[in-house]
Amino acid sequence: DGGRPGPARPAEDDVRAVIELLASARRPVILAGGGVLRARTSTELLRFAELLQVPIIAAWRRADVISNDHPLFLGMAGLGAASTVRERLLAADAMLVIGCRLNEPTSSASCPRGTGTDSCPHSSSGPGKHSSFF
Repeated sequence: DGGRPGPARPAEDDVRAVIELLASARRPVILAGGGVLRARTSTELLRFAELLQVPIIAAWRRADVISNDHPLFLGMAGLGAASTVRERLLAADAMLVIGCRLNEPTSSASCPRGTGTDSCPHSSSGPGKHSSFF
């Protein structure tokens, strides 16, 4: 069709592993960014979070990733984040980062860097990039 190719799809085993990780965690969290908005998948993300009962934290300046009055919405990460958001991110034992880069504004003083989180699957895609899952 001559259009841009879509992002690579994750392997089923990778999806299963992320679901199992979040479902078995005591303090899981989803960090969601602008990629969710660009892909118009906020509704799907919310259904996923509701199914697993995993709270969502918006990346810096992406507070509209889901409705702010939803019970699973905890707030926005990064510069100026509420102390409760920083505490939840640092205490997370599993985190799914989706549609978001862990750049300075998002991760500043709120994302674990080698301590506090055992696993952090990350999915991000953008112009000139393929989705990555690790």
